[in-house]
Amino acid sequence: MSGHANIDLVIQQYSKSIGITISLAEGANTLTTADGREVWLEVSSTGDLLLVHSEVMERASHRLNADDMLQFLEVNADIETMKGAWLSFHEGTDSLRLCTVLPSDIITLNYFTTRFEAFLQTQLDVTKKYII
Repeated sequence: MSGHANIDLVIQQYSKSIGITISLAEGANTLTTADGREVWLEVSSTGDLLLVHSEVMERASHRLNADDMLQFLEVNADIETMKGAWLSFHEGTDSLRLCTVLPSDIITLNYFTTRFEAFLQTQLDVTKKYII
């Protein structure tokens, strides 16, 4: 099974388990959590990675100066808080985003669910520790 097909299968299984429909056939798709956070899921162009990302700060270019951006680069080195995720600036949405990737060759429903829940917790931790 190709990487993209494996990711699609796992996302279909996950979406069925939570009672919604998610399709990555059209590219990126958003999932809204029960508490209203939007999480983006998208498959890399090579099909070997699932990118998971979510906004931690809107209108970032209006709120951050160069020193702030350097601080957020340093946050990426906080292994205990970041747990394999990283912060990036998304120019298209003018937002600071938390990102992680899941390799298609090892993704299973259990792996995705565990990592997705950990990502959501990391988003809360990062926001509480560094953003608010």
